[in-house]
Amino acid sequence: MYCDVVIPRAGNRIYTYLCDNTVQKGDIVSVPFGRGTARGLVLSIKEEEVLHEFEVKEIENIVFPEFSLRNWRFDVFEFLMKRYAAFPDEVALLFFPPGILERSKSECRAQKTENISDSLSGKRKEIFLYLRERYPRWIKKNTLAKYFGNVSYIITELQKQGLIVCRDTLRTSRPRPFKFSYQMPETKQVSDLTEDQMRVYKDVVTYIDAKNHKTFLLFGVTGSGKTAVYYKLFEYILQNNKSGVFLVPEIALTVQTLSYFLGKFKDRVFVYHSGLSSSEKNWIARKSATSESVVIIGPRSSLFLPINNLSLIVIDEEHDFSYKEEERIPMYDTREVARFIGKKLNIPILLGSGTPDVVTMYRAVSNEYRFHVLTERFKEYENPEIQIIDMKAQSSGSIFSMALIGEINKSLSRGKGVILFINRRGYTPVVQCRDCGYIIHCPMCSVPLVVHRREMALKCHICGHTEDIPEVCPHCGSFNLSFGGYGTERIEEEIRRFFPNARIAILDRDTVQRKGMKEKIYSDFLSGKINILIGTQMLSVGFDFPHVETVGVINADIGLGLPDYRSEERVAQTLFQVAGRLRKKGKVIVQTRQPDHPIFVYLKNHDYKAFFLYEIDNRKRYKYPPLINLIQIITRSQDENLAKETIFQMAYRLKDTLSNSNVTILGPSPPPYRKIRGEYRWQIVLKVNDTELDKVLNTLFEERKNTKDKRLKITINLNPLSML
Repeated sequence: MYCDVVIPRAGNRIYTYLCDNTVQKGDIVSVPFGRGTARGLVLSIKEEEVLHEFEVKEIENIVFPEFSLRNWRFDVFEFLMKRYAAFPDEVALLFFPPGILERSKSECRAQKTENISDSLSGKRKEIFLYLRERYPRWIKKNTLAKYFGNVSYIITELQKQGLIVCRDTLRTSRPRPFKFSYQMPETKQVSDLTEDQMRVYKDVVTYIDAKNHKTFLLFGVTGSGKTAVYYKLFEYILQNNKSGVFLVPEIALTVQTLSYFLGKFKDRVFVYHSGLSSSEKNWIARKSATSESVVIIGPRSSLFLPINNLSLIVIDEEHDFSYKEEERIPMYDTREVARFIGKKLNIPILLGSGTPDVVTMYRAVSNEYRFHVLTERFKEYENPEIQIIDMKAQSSGSIFSMALIGEINKSLSRGKGVILFINRRGYTPVVQCRDCGYIIHCPMCSVPLVVHRREMALKCHICGHTEDIPEVCPHCGSFNLSFGGYGTERIEEEIRRFFPNARIAILDRDTVQRKGMKEKIYSDFLSGKINILIGTQMLSVGFDFPHVETVGVINADIGLGLPDYRSEERVAQTLFQVAGRLRKKGKVIVQTRQPDHPIFVYLKNHDYKAFFLYEIDNRKRYKYPPLINLIQIITRSQDENLAKETIFQMAYRLKDTLSNSNVTILGPSPPPYRKIRGEYRWQIVLKVNDTELDKVLNTLFEERKNTKDKRLKITINLNPLSML
């Protein structure tokens, strides 16, 4: 028998090996590869004899069978390849913790015997004697290869003769108890659910018990009790010896949820996140595969763990951008993958959000999903007053309106907290010469460099390029440079002029790079050591600030008007989430130069449903998701001509191949960000209906497959998060 094996990081190739009938599709195997041994994933088994121009080597053994992609997990693997036009090696690494599919770390030792078979001679005898002299020590295969050259086939023969034994090593260590680096506020214990909450709970449990699939949307603003429903559902799961997955956007933003779960369920709940070591991730993966009943809490990668007896998937804050992979292929949507798993296993999927994704909301109101709404907030929560300030009417020229300054002053005098939100890091977003108009851009990306005053540097927020702040214009030599716009650093500088005695901190990606800083800032703000917190989007979800009385949104227009069909949705979700940071008797001051924009009207009325109706009407008018599928095809290369020529050739072929299809082809054209990380980009955008989607994706997969030039990369992004 023969089997096809993919070996990650060995290029986009499939390798054929001999195997016996114990090997199955989805197994992880150790195979001879080059001068050593590698691990790969079995993609298919072929019983017929195949003619090969080269010698076909034999699989050494199956390794880590508990991690094999058997049954539904292999179906998910194939779904990701087809749905996102991805190669097997690109998909394989999603499913395994670090080290599982890396170069094999096998070790061998001799069996305890005094006799040496007469058939042993040459290198076989040398290797056996070497191992026997060192018995009972285990010797790494890499060590044997160092002394004896390619030993894979000899090791296999000695194993079959029963003279030596080999094993694949996997470092595992139980994760240290999840500790919070600051004093947690007391977590409210969940007791009885309200009538609305109980209705959701019973509906989901019905599907769990009946082993039926359905996707649910739970729509409820901050403080309406979504988390209480999650608690009770996972409590039910564990009481009935089943397993579940609880996906969250970011572990650091869900500390109160974690403290409740870990305190209540202890050894049956595991937190899977990027801060774990490789050995700790391996331990959790093995525990998931071998335990009858566990709950895994973590980001999107948790969905690919080998969880046994999976019965429920909950995706909290389902609108969050982190659930869509945008950096590398496969560019998957976590919600779509979860739905596919739900259908395969006949289990329910619960999506929860106070500002649902427009596509999710549309499916819910169209009865494709079961739709539940929590209409009431807890007693300690009340909708804050929202005041929209027209900054065009402000004559002071300050960043801050007088209304905002007045509210900040009131809150500080009463010992209350203040949040100032602006969705821009750094000091100013652009440096421009007043004389010649030149704007300083990143040499690797087509974006302006951002001034960071604390570090006295210009930074690119895409690739990380850094350079000194110039004293003169690099283009004309003028000293007349303008630092335009506002970021978190400049907001801090300006607010200190009004409140010099205030204790101010910034919470953004720059200030929390050091481990534990995010948690420390949160703790200091809760305890009153900080009374004005300036932050970016990471402030908008997860954190609960009971003492905050005033929220100021500086330049709420950031993001509106971008050449991206999701720009208004993104702004609306952020603003509604920021307003949700207030519990009661608070005020949100929203500063804008477009006070009549519909988003601000809906925000003032706390009416996200009205925003959804407005947005879906626009999507229908211009044919955007969920009414149609968008596929963004981007060619990338350091050679712009190569990227451009390739996309034009591809467009010509697609127009010919899809001429009889109802597919709209837009482009070719450069995207708004023409150059990213030193690579020039050209794009085509396709508008495709559901019935023709598979055909188009198969065509695009073949386009990628037939591209051989290593200087060129082609990415296929189905329903992208951003068109920039």
